Amino acid sequence: MRSGRGKRRIEDVNEDGLDVFEEEEEEEEINVSQKVLFSQVDVNELTQSIADPHRTEESRFESLNSNTREKAIMNLSRLMLFKCVSGQHNLDRLKCIEEALKADGEALSQCKQVGNALFKCACSRLKNVFGFEVVPVPDFMLDELSTKRKDGTIELSSKYKNRFYVLNKVPDDNEGSQSRALHENEASSEKGLLMVILAFAYCKGVASSFSSTKYSARWITEEQLYNLLHTVDPSIPEDPPITPRKRSSDYMDVDSSLKKFVELDYLLLQKVEHDGETIKKYSMGPRSALEIGRRQLIHFCAEILGETVDETMLNETQNT
Repeated sequence: MRSGRGKRRIEDVNEDGLDVFEEEEEEEEINVSQKVLFSQVDVNELTQSIADPHRTEESRFESLNSNTREKAIMNLSRLMLFKCVSGQHNLDRLKCIEEALKADGEALSQCKQVGNALFKCACSRLKNVFGFEVVPVPDFMLDELSTKRKDGTIELSSKYKNRFYVLNKVPDDNEGSQSRALHENEASSEKGLLMVILAFAYCKGVASSFSSTKYSARWITEEQLYNLLHTVDPSIPEDPPITPRKRSSDYMDVDSSLKKFVELDYLLLQKVEHDGETIKKYSMGPRSALEIGRRQLIHFCAEILGETVDETMLNETQNT
């Protein structure tokens, strides 16, 4: 997905009747559905470590029959692996544990009371065997994703409290073979659209507040987003749909993709009432911050728009 300017050769005749050739720059058309390969090795957004289970719970888990313990770890680590490779699921700790233990009926019922210890072991298995690292939401987004309790304390909202994301930290070769194997599939064109949406949301959105030391989410309205997408790819309509009905087949179905990206935590959605109308705003989600990273989005946005990289924004990623 590269934006840039091409050269067009123009032939003309001067006053003396001689042929004159001139090269003129012309804009290249961008197709935002082109395939994009993800590289997570250089994404270094800080996160909290997975909390250690209570020593009593850890001891109870270790005291279980070795076959029972191994079966539970295998079920959970395999389930998490399938979910992360498909890219179509979020990892909810409690739901994953429940699903993994349910697979063998009552055989693994003893593990229900030691879920934290089981989850920790399954995450270690994924990292040691496959190179996948399981992490919670990034540190810099904790305040943005938290809610204020009645007693005045701040805590991570229930939606993200048990949410985890799987990162591939194994170095790839120069051809990106590993990244291709994981991501170059029928959904890869959708990832291209995601990259462009994220780049516009993060680099062209408006911050809800300003601080040089604290992250503030940037939000872009649905109208602004569609307008920007249309400028780089005419197959995307200039305005969002007025009704939820399907558009003409001549247009890319951005509407469905936006909904999917929100469900998968790639985007945050905010609905604001203004003059009797509901305005939708989008911002970078925690999964995008971890899998893609703010620095990659800044460079990517500059590339597709043919602009200079904003050094101020790059410095911000180091300070927040």
